[in-house]
Amino acid sequence: MLERDALVVQPEGIKEEIDKMNEDKPTEEAGKNDAASGLNERIFMPDFGSTVFASARLVRREKRDYVENKRTNRKEPVIRKVWEEKPLGKSCVFLGTRTLQNGRREYDGDYGYYFRPDDYFKAALVSPGPNENPVYVPISALQAIREEAGPQG
Repeated sequence: MLERDALVVQPEGIKEEIDKMNEDKPTEEAGKNDAASGLNERIFMPDFGSTVFASARLVRREKRDYVENKRTNRKEPVIRKVWEEKPLGKSCVFLGTRTLQNGRREYDGDYGYYFRPDDYFKAALVSPGPNENPVYVPISALQAIREEAGPQG
């Protein structure tokens, strides 16, 4: 019986390219130097239920574009659904993260309208107040709020 690795045939020069790529990888010491200089700065991610300040929120909008159909040489409407930033400026309670997507709503004669995602990104879900619905916030728009310890009595 043949071994699995014996069936793999590598073209000429692949081993040299792999070795060259491995040489370019940063070492652990280089990562420590980057951390000291601030290049590997981590994104702020709060805990569930913590209070944060959100400077912007995300709102879903539809934009109409026209794309030329190559088969019929006519311009057809394509509805783009995108998330846009709007100012918020409130302290909120952090609820978690969600994956959102921008994309297009297209029409197919057999199936009707369908959504085709173009890109994905992470957003935070926060609650601005007890009587307001939760909103999506860009993770870059979150800031930590330091809660000062009050007098204990």
